[in-house]
Amino acid sequence: MDMDITRQGFDDLLYMFLREIHRFQREDMLRFDLSWQDMYVLKYLLTNSPCRISDIADELEIPLFNASRIVLRLVRKGLVSKEKAEGDKRNTYVSILEEGREYIQMVKDFHFNVVSENLRDLPEDVISAMVIAVANLSSVLKVGCDS
Repeated sequence: MDMDITRQGFDDLLYMFLREIHRFQREDMLRFDLSWQDMYVLKYLLTNSPCRISDIADELEIPLFNASRIVLRLVRKGLVSKEKAEGDKRNTYVSILEEGREYIQMVKDFHFNVVSENLRDLPEDVISAMVIAVANLSSVLKVGCDS
């Protein structure tokens, strides 16, 4: 890393980044009554519905019982449905309902509006740098099996 930043400066920036993400997530949970895992599952189901609960567990890299709890929470909220597979009762399929599509679209619209509004005060070169940084985040962090 060839930058004019100390190790302590880098650690402080990373902590500040994580703190702001945590605060954003916390406000989301209060505003929408959904955890980020719930939101992630709904977004995943937008393009992968129906899918098995085990597919959700694999996507989130969590144990099957945790994925089942998330799905149950979303079923109780009326955002998804679940159904046992015909001929193989071991597999349960999850589908996003229209209410789930509308709800996650509302969340996505809110996020877009908040970020767009807050970007207005920043210079164009800063916005460009942020877009490049976010687009390359997976390459920088190298987490998960697809990195």
